[in-house]
Amino acid sequence: MLPQSEATMGVQDMAVIRLVAHGATNRQISRELFISEASVTRLISAIMVKSSARNRANLVLRSIELGWFSVAVAAADIASSTFSG
Repeated sequence: MLPQSEATMGVQDMAVIRLVAHGATNRQISRELFISEASVTRLISAIMVKSSARNRANLVLRSIELGWFSVAVAAADIASSTFSG
């Protein structure tokens, strides 16, 4: 496994992190990204391994710590209402 700082994150991974940070369920994420719920589950599991996260809340925290996500991104999403929730 790659060190956490070297783990690569794809566009879809970043979108999943963003939606998890907004509190989206797997079903909401699947609808937003046009993928199956099973795919969402696999993506979240893979991201949790890459980030050494224990749960969804910890996934967001670890993503911030690793530089994969920022509070500024979340604020911009909210301001522009890009997430339909």
